[in-house]
Amino acid sequence: MSMNKEFAHIFEMGEFRFKYAKGMRDIIGKEIHNYHEIFFFLSGNAMLISEKGKIILHPNTAVIIPRDTFHQFTVLGSESDYMRCVYNFTEVNELDDMISQTLKNIKIVSEPHITEIFTELRDLATENINDAERRILLKAHLGRILVALNQSRESPHTYGVFSPITRKVIETIAADLTGDLTSRTIAKALGISVSHLQHVFKSDVQVPLHRYVLEKRLAYASQLISLGASATDASINCGFGDYSGFYKQYKKYYGVSPSFHK
Repeated sequence: MSMNKEFAHIFEMGEFRFKYAKGMRDIIGKEIHNYHEIFFFLSGNAMLISEKGKIILHPNTAVIIPRDTFHQFTVLGSESDYMRCVYNFTEVNELDDMISQTLKNIKIVSEPHITEIFTELRDLATENINDAERRILLKAHLGRILVALNQSRESPHTYGVFSPITRKVIETIAADLTGDLTSRTIAKALGISVSHLQHVFKSDVQVPLHRYVLEKRLAYASQLISLGASATDASINCGFGDYSGFYKQYKKYYGVSPSFHK
């Protein structure tokens, strides 16, 4: 395979999804997912942005992203050089206990034995075997990765610090998703102009403030609905002014109606 050629090997396996790809990003503009993600960065130039701050990723680095956690992988160089392996999943039979133990917070790990597992996965993604065999092997490797990550320590690294304005905005939104979180209201509370607030926030987080608020509210609504709340109650508890607006935004973001996540 040419080193410069983009490719994507994607396997939908029911309980989980696995992707081995170079370039060809397929999920852009959604920084909060209602599924867990284990991301292994292979090559290229990329940066992880989360509510902890910003960090440049180095090759052979694994990143744990729990569900409903804000994050963004920003490609700094050419998209065609961006190579990674990714598992996406919510619940996986026989692995749920390990998932709950391992996927609690964003965690960055660089360890040789984890690199070895993902090297095997790269070979598996291109191997000529049937779907049943591939599913068994991909699930077995996911189990190995979860065990390895659970036993590993987070690698030493330093996050780039957000500005005090951005940090305060993130704290304000987390404290009250039902409140008035318009740029005008937040800017007034901080004693700064709306334009300055929006510029600083987007420079740090790489998404507009209004989109960050919307995604946080939708993620929380999804959690409430999955725990048994009605879609109407969830919309109210997440700060949406009317149900029809909430329904449209929810379906646009997740691709399904709110009742799907009950």
